[in-house]
Amino acid sequence: MKVYTSKVMLFPAAMVKRCLRIMLIMALVMPLPTLAAHADWNVDISATAGATTTKITLGKHSAASDAHDLLYDAPAFNGSSASGDPAEVLLYFDHADWGVSDTQFWFDIKAPGRQKQWDFKTSSPLTNSSLTLEWDISALPNDYTLILTDVAGGATINMLTQTSYTLPDNNLRLLSVTAVHMEPPLLVIASPLDGAVVSNPNLTISGTATDAGQGDSGVQSVTVNSEPATGGTVTGTNMANWSFVTTLNPGVNSFTIVATDDGAYNDQATQTITVTYSATDTDVDGLQDAWEITHFGNLTTAGATSDVDGDGLLDTDEYTQGTDPNLNDSDSDGLLDGAEIILGTSPLLADTDGDGDSDGDEVMYGSLPLVITDTLNSHRPAQPIITPLSGEIALAAQVLDVTGFSDPDALQGDYLTASEWEIGTDVGFTESGIKLRKMLTKKSGSAIDAIEHRQLVVPDALLAIASNYWIRTRHQDSVGLWSPWSNALAVSSGATNPNDLTNDGIDDRYQITGFTDTNGNGADDSGEGIRAIMDASRVNQIGIHADAGTLDSITAVATSTIPAAHLDAVSTPYGFFSYRIDGLAVDPANPAVAHVTFYFPAALPTGTSWYSYDPTTDTMSDLSANVVISGNTATLTLVDGGAGDKDGIVNGTIVDPGGPTQPVAVNTGSGGSSGGLVGPLTLFAILFLLLMRRRIH
Repeated sequence: MKVYTSKVMLFPAAMVKRCLRIMLIMALVMPLPTLAAHADWNVDISATAGATTTKITLGKHSAASDAHDLLYDAPAFNGSSASGDPAEVLLYFDHADWGVSDTQFWFDIKAPGRQKQWDFKTSSPLTNSSLTLEWDISALPNDYTLILTDVAGGATINMLTQTSYTLPDNNLRLLSVTAVHMEPPLLVIASPLDGAVVSNPNLTISGTATDAGQGDSGVQSVTVNSEPATGGTVTGTNMANWSFVTTLNPGVNSFTIVATDDGAYNDQATQTITVTYSATDTDVDGLQDAWEITHFGNLTTAGATSDVDGDGLLDTDEYTQGTDPNLNDSDSDGLLDGAEIILGTSPLLADTDGDGDSDGDEVMYGSLPLVITDTLNSHRPAQPIITPLSGEIALAAQVLDVTGFSDPDALQGDYLTASEWEIGTDVGFTESGIKLRKMLTKKSGSAIDAIEHRQLVVPDALLAIASNYWIRTRHQDSVGLWSPWSNALAVSSGATNPNDLTNDGIDDRYQITGFTDTNGNGADDSGEGIRAIMDASRVNQIGIHADAGTLDSITAVATSTIPAAHLDAVSTPYGFFSYRIDGLAVDPANPAVAHVTFYFPAALPTGTSWYSYDPTTDTMSDLSANVVISGNTATLTLVDGGAGDKDGIVNGTIVDPGGPTQPVAVNTGSGGSSGGLVGPLTLFAILFLLLMRRRIH
């Protein structure tokens, strides 16, 4: 419980006049604070006599102090009046103790604290009008109490229940306001449900109470209708599992449960429930007739041993617990009602311990659903730290890594199963600025400390020259919890591409100068928007054309750079080609499509497929369904963010490394022309032929 107090004093109207001109100058150099914009709270108190009203503001702000703050404590001058007389109402905080030239203030904003007090004064020279105080508490949080005290008159007013106070006279008066911040314990009634109807007069009311996060002072007691509950006392941040056994009276029974903490202010949390006891059970199955009719429409569906919703909780237990017999998960937290009874969680509360995580999530991810201080965040992997680069980010063959993987449950066997990487053009990683989004998952059979799914191999052709990028990553552990995102690493690419010093979008190593006609129509490729390049062997000329966007960062990829396991069943007569298509329209609902046509020096044979290799995930994808092959041309259909786009997101850019493949003849026999043992079937066939020849001859 936190308390704030203000004293108000009523002064003669002639006392302490202010110079309006000086105050206007002060208003220019030090505007009065607008507390409505503050993250904390403020309360306005106004004094009215006749047609004149003057207002003061008190409150709390995390950046303020109890002493004089130039920003938050504004000085006062005589109140304005509809009649033009500035001395009809005086209302101000008197702070001669602050040691500044001004002693009267309209604003008094204090630092946070458990209990605070403000003193203020008010008076009016009017004799034919009463002096009335009113207040606006709309900005006061609901966990505060606010008490106004008329020091001279001895009156005490609860400012939460009253809206005004008329002073006995208009003479100088001192008043105070006390603000108390309540920090009640967290009280949960697990059973029964409020409004439950039962047929058994013997009832156990149970639940939990804890002061964790509310002062951490423990729970002094839990009472039910002023009677102590069993197990209602704990210390510190521990949780009390309390219960109370009672006998119901026929009809409606009301119970008020109060949890009191053990702090200096004995803050209390209060809840009230009603339980109706009705003994009508026509079929004597332990279920009240009205309850059966309400849930099933008859008296025959449910009985003493039935479990209609199959949640592991008998309908008779659903009845006493107050759960829904037609829902196997009454609180929709991901746990069956029967499982919750076994675990000790409430089938009526999605978050039994009140820590912000559902019971189902806590069970799934390994935190304790009955301990408020044990949350999912207690078990998440640590925020990864990206290893800084020594210079500019490379445009090709760049590998990004982190300093390591850390998890609070590593000793219990938790390990890294996936990482997610993002590269963006702004530090906020807005969707429109994302250049790459990749999920890297641990491969089946790889060691738990493998790093392949931790490191990011940046796809060639993804990054542009002379550009700024931000990179971040996060880790997922073996139970499925994600770490926070890492801090963003800012990087820049070089002003030139060392493999494209001519800056024409084609790798200088595979550049073709002069006339080319890869489509064989007699016209120069450059005039038809066809980019010509040598393949990785530097023997064959290949033409590439895109019908949308702009081709850039074109290079040949030698298949020797691809793990051999991906190529054991195919050959790559021209190697692969990597390129980027920029300038596509960005529409996640209708991603852009680009058709990329390749012109080869000879017709592609029947059976030619098209494969794409992603170095980031070390996977080979068959894109044959996306390609149309006709003679020496292959036209590949690519969708922004779809198959073949290695940046993994709809962003107006397609990054694709791939090329044509042909099947390799596979020797399925046990021997061959190269020598070796003869298979038994082959040996049998030879002997058979020899015998036949002998018969014929």
